[in-house]
Amino acid sequence: MRKIVYLLFLGIWAVIGPLHAQTVKSDSVFLKLQQAFMAKSVGLLEPVLSNDFSVGVYNSPIAKYMLQNIVSHFAVDSMKLKAVERVSGKNSVLFIVYPHGEPAITTRAWLNDSHKLLYVDLFDQLCGLNRYKVSTLQATIPIEVKDGSIYLIATINDSQKPLRFLFDTGADGMAMRKSLADSLGLRVAREQNTSVVGGNMQIQVSTGNTIHFDKFAVNNQSVAIFEHVREGTAGIIGINLAYQYIVKVDFDKMIMQLYSMGNYNEEDKGGTTLSIKNGKGILELPLNLKVGQKEVTGNFIFDTGAGYYVIGFGDFVKRNELLSSGFKPYFSSTTVSMGVSSPTFTGNFEKMTVGAIDLRNVPGTLKKYREGDERATIEDGSFGVKTISRFNFTINLAEKTIHLTPNQRFNTPIDFMLGDKMFSFNERGQLAVLVDITAEQLFKQGDVVLSINDIESETLKKDPARILKLQAMPSGSKLSFKVLRDGQVVTISA
Repeated sequence: MRKIVYLLFLGIWAVIGPLHAQTVKSDSVFLKLQQAFMAKSVGLLEPVLSNDFSVGVYNSPIAKYMLQNIVSHFAVDSMKLKAVERVSGKNSVLFIVYPHGEPAITTRAWLNDSHKLLYVDLFDQLCGLNRYKVSTLQATIPIEVKDGSIYLIATINDSQKPLRFLFDTGADGMAMRKSLADSLGLRVAREQNTSVVGGNMQIQVSTGNTIHFDKFAVNNQSVAIFEHVREGTAGIIGINLAYQYIVKVDFDKMIMQLYSMGNYNEEDKGGTTLSIKNGKGILELPLNLKVGQKEVTGNFIFDTGAGYYVIGFGDFVKRNELLSSGFKPYFSSTTVSMGVSSPTFTGNFEKMTVGAIDLRNVPGTLKKYREGDERATIEDGSFGVKTISRFNFTINLAEKTIHLTPNQRFNTPIDFMLGDKMFSFNERGQLAVLVDITAEQLFKQGDVVLSINDIESETLKKDPARILKLQAMPSGSKLSFKVLRDGQVVTISA
């Protein structure tokens, strides 16, 4: 009998022991919060902050600056612990805050499995994010798409002039060409130094602007003013839209939808949800690459402004010795960011994995290291729009997630090399020459390839195995192309 009682006691302790330990750990988070407010010192919270700690839409390090402002300026007389409990499978601490001269506020702190602080509802709400308010559709905006890149038509302030902006999630805000900003009368509020791919530069910043998408207005926008922006655009609209709204881009319907921040129900139930970090004003996600003989992992920007499948930045390339890893470039070129150019090399990446998405034999680009790259860019590279445009996506910074759903272009063959030429299927399903590095330059911009060696481009699109057979032809084999040029069908042998 004693043995049975003893075993029962052990069984009860096995349940009670961990629960007691959890309570103690969770209590310590509340005590640290209490001490931090009384001392107005965020340093007291450092031991209990998780790596994923956030305030509003931001992770650390920005979140820590915001936390310091809250602790320093939100006057609290006292705090009271109400409960330590699991809610919807998550650890939480329910407590009451008694602000100075204000009614009491009941709020909840959320913890990870190690009982480190993820976020506090009150802190989010002080920064404009209410996770419990139902998210609703605010605007539907038409988009233009060219080579995967997304363009938005908007006006600024009182001007009625329609402007074409690149939607660039690799930029932390808006930017505009200086000559245009001057003509529109944008007022310069300050000058500052900023980082671009390949270096740093001094820019001007205009504040308090209103951007109009037809009848929908986004207020209080800062605009960085550069001498040079992408040709054919007025500038860029960056990830600043996602600071205020949940952003959904549908390439199939050619629309962008903006939803209010809050409790958002993802309509696309298929696809993959990726966790992201937004600690420096841009969206980062972990990416695994196989380049030559090396398999490497890095933090890459979710970057609709990068016209690549994927590009590794100079410091990442140097650190991992990727240019000497057996990587064989198809061709070399340059990348230009706000007027700063850097040498690049494009070739085959055997594998690219992000979350549950695994892509093979992707044209990848490596940027050559330049002195100072390690200071100019903290991130390892960009997950570019050539890949992104194969998915409809939702950016939800309230949850720090991006949801990717394969769209109609997902099964379209990836850009491919034949000899010294790179071919690509555009948004209309037409086959075009993307890069021709031969001296003859037999192809012209605007050419539409109708067939290769009498295999129609539509057949190549539906049966990528035919492309592999063309690529497997002996080196030096002649290829015959039928091309639609200026309304005429011409034959090119190369």
